[in-house]
Amino acid sequence: MEKTIAETFKEKNAEILKNKMLLDLNNNDDSLKLTLKNKISLLCIKFSQRINNFLKENNIDSYEFKKISEIFIEFSNELEKFVLKITTNRKEYIKKYIFETKLIDLEMLNNEIDETVKISKSEIDIIINEMIYIDLSDNINKNVDFNEEYQKEELIDKLKKFDTEISNSIINSIEERNKSLKNVLLETKNKVDELNIKTSIKFDKK
Repeated sequence: MEKTIAETFKEKNAEILKNKMLLDLNNNDDSLKLTLKNKISLLCIKFSQRINNFLKENNIDSYEFKKISEIFIEFSNELEKFVLKITTNRKEYIKKYIFETKLIDLEMLNNEIDETVKISKSEIDIIINEMIYIDLSDNINKNVDFNEEYQKEELIDKLKKFDTEISNSIINSIEERNKSLKNVLLETKNKVDELNIKTSIKFDKK
């Protein structure tokens, strides 16, 4: 049985919906990447200053101020690479649902978007802990001769705060962009639904 003109237009509108949603997703992902890059850079600068202040307050002279800053710059670059992977995985996860679903169910799509927070948090808890408590901590210890053992413990306490701020900042940013994405996708779907209604009315009259 041949398709009616209205059905053909409805299929085209469904394709328009998917393409527009993918564009919305790409724009949202670009915004998230930029936000996280800026946040990571600022947090690393802030904590490098905190560590330098901590070392100065404890009269630890066997280190170079510049070296601590360099360590955090290196850490910032590695963290950005990891976060880029997280955001790319998020985008691909949502993109897969849009591509593979014949008819977009907004509630199901929103559930998939929410799921990216759980997936991201699981990766963050493992990888960032390793990056901070092994890589970053070792790098600092290699370049600083602590006077007392308790100073090393205080350093770990400060790194715990750094870990919390970094992890929360990433997750909060993902949640914020998810919320924004849901709103944009709702607007897009409403516009295409209106287009379908107008198309149906137009061809029903004929």
